[in-house]
Amino acid sequence: MCYDTSNDKVVGKFKDEALGRPISEVVALSSKMYAYRQEPLPCDNKPAKEEKRAKGVCRAIVKSELNLSKYKKCLFGLQVFENQQAVIRSKNHKLGVYHQLKTSLSPIDTKRYILDDGINTYAFGHYKIGEMEIMKMFY
Repeated sequence: MCYDTSNDKVVGKFKDEALGRPISEVVALSSKMYAYRQEPLPCDNKPAKEEKRAKGVCRAIVKSELNLSKYKKCLFGLQVFENQQAVIRSKNHKLGVYHQLKTSLSPIDTKRYILDDGINTYAFGHYKIGEMEIMKMFY
């Protein structure tokens, strides 16, 4: 048996989303918007597979139109991806099908100040942000 269930539902232990399969590549745009590639276990006959998560985007869009390469283009190429999705909504107690254009992937982080290296960040309001902006004006 390749998968161990002895730690299931034990308080303080994390859930293994990959079910013991090694993760070879991860692209994380935010906490609830990420994709990763799983490699097969030696005892599996299954091929490598991609898992994708995008909160607020319809599951059908995530499954059919988003892939690991789009997450990479978004992160490294600073591209924003939009998709049109159909939703069932109630407006004035009347059900209807509405089409909405939704930003599915975005590299913009509105909660953090991204430093010049593109990796490290500070929370907005951090005391060093003001000092850095002053330094940029003079240099």
